[in-house]
Amino acid sequence: MPVLAPGGLIAGGLAALFIALGAVTASWPLFALGVLQFATLLVLFVLFIPQSAMLRRDRLEFAWWIPSTTSHGSLKDGQLATLHIMLRNRANASFARARLHIICASQIRIGDGAERPIDVALPARCEIDLQVAVTPQAAGYWAFHGVRLIVEDRFGCFRLQIYFPSSFLIKVFPSLRFGRAMVPLPPTAGASHGRVGPRLVRQRGLGSELRELRDHTPGDPFKRIAWKATARQRRLLVREFESEIVSTNWLLLDISPTMRRRWGDRAQTKLSHGQSLCASLTQQALALGDRVGLITFDSRIYSTLPPADGRPQLYQIIDKLMETHNVVDEDLTDLTDQELYTAVATYLAYQNGIDARVQRRLTQNRSGLMRGSGGSWLDTDLIHRTVASSLAQHGGGMPRWWNRIVAGSPSSAQLRLFCRVRGIELPYRQSDGLPAKGSGLAQAIRRAARSRLSHQLLIVSDLQEVVEPRAVIDSLRLALRHHHRVVVFSPQVRGPIQPHLTNGKGAAHRRLLRHIEELRLQRARGDTRLQIERIGVPVIDVGPFDSIDQIFARLRRRRGRLPAAS
Repeated sequence: MPVLAPGGLIAGGLAALFIALGAVTASWPLFALGVLQFATLLVLFVLFIPQSAMLRRDRLEFAWWIPSTTSHGSLKDGQLATLHIMLRNRANASFARARLHIICASQIRIGDGAERPIDVALPARCEIDLQVAVTPQAAGYWAFHGVRLIVEDRFGCFRLQIYFPSSFLIKVFPSLRFGRAMVPLPPTAGASHGRVGPRLVRQRGLGSELRELRDHTPGDPFKRIAWKATARQRRLLVREFESEIVSTNWLLLDISPTMRRRWGDRAQTKLSHGQSLCASLTQQALALGDRVGLITFDSRIYSTLPPADGRPQLYQIIDKLMETHNVVDEDLTDLTDQELYTAVATYLAYQNGIDARVQRRLTQNRSGLMRGSGGSWLDTDLIHRTVASSLAQHGGGMPRWWNRIVAGSPSSAQLRLFCRVRGIELPYRQSDGLPAKGSGLAQAIRRAARSRLSHQLLIVSDLQEVVEPRAVIDSLRLALRHHHRVVVFSPQVRGPIQPHLTNGKGAAHRRLLRHIEELRLQRARGDTRLQIERIGVPVIDVGPFDSIDQIFARLRRRRGRLPAAS
């Protein structure tokens, strides 16, 4: 039903004031003026009801889409796209005052990001096409859930809210950092794979092509001595060959809460920079014929993709990178069962028109009920039936690995899968200061370093809140003993932590606390970085706009100043 708009509230308040003043002062003109204003509001309400009824009876049609030509068939984080919104008014009434609110994922910026409604006019029996600029802020699977249309009468006294549920998911790919430099750390030990590749690895006395003859050094086996050349030169010479092998690269991506914090004026996250860096390294390594695998971790290993080569591996790694912004596992999200059921029930009420709330008088001696986070009772059986039916209809439209959800019960896993499929965002866990991140990083290093062949381990982490780095250092030493090459790329963004509240009471105190917290994180990160570099592992700071060439040049300079691996 229509409700009073701000203009109607002002008019009603003035009418009540006039009536009260007229009754107190016994002034019939004031009293009559107040009654006249109330009568005018009543007439406007009666006239607005038929118009609002036309809109509620499917006389207003809605559709929206993002054309593939907008972004050449794909969306990338930080890239501007165009959202088309079509509104068709089939009623005979015109609405000159209407405002449109777009309900979408938090990582999608509408327009300039000011969250202002879109003013539109709906002429009678007419169709309008709106074009709205949208910018994805991070790679992932993001949802447009629907639009809320607020229609007012021509005098601005009454308004009607209409919600159009029309959900669709979009895939936003990570941006790539282009460059011509090669992956900088080819392996120096280990055997070749089943087929040859473009990498030449120097091996003493082994391989397919002779590289050089060099002087004998202590430790060289005598069977590698070139006796004819030794006789001619009258000094011991050793053959050295080159082997053509396929290099194996492991990408280890940190997805912890410190990587998800928004920094700076542009609200950037280090996880977005890490996604872009991993995608760029993957594309370059696969173009060279190498094999690439991916491990994502937080307090534990979140996902693992074994090394492989070819174009399909690039698509699989990008899918894994995109999914890091859509985590729904129970131990990695900050959500209770009550809050989970409430979120799903609210979504079903708006999107499917199914109200799972139960009146208090019907809760006696009835099973399958739960008190929601708002205090109302929810019919959990109805929620599970609706969710199961929706997932069955979705069927094979989801990737196979979406079903791998860590949850305490099958019912919770089903609800969390529904949240992933429908794009319902679950808040990621907050940092608790416990030594969980260091444990997850150590597990990821040990899993990547299992092989006795020489691999390349590229760790992408900000190294913050690694409270107990001893396990990490031990895992890195184990990887170095297995002749793996290890590099740590540390995404860094400029600017302070983005405040949630910039004004209001205590804002200066909150800014001071954030500054102190930032200094503490930077100091702890510096200590961890120093311990890692002491054992010969380079740590390279990576900015959001650094190219691959710049990053590798920085790595080469850094390696020259590091101590030998220990």
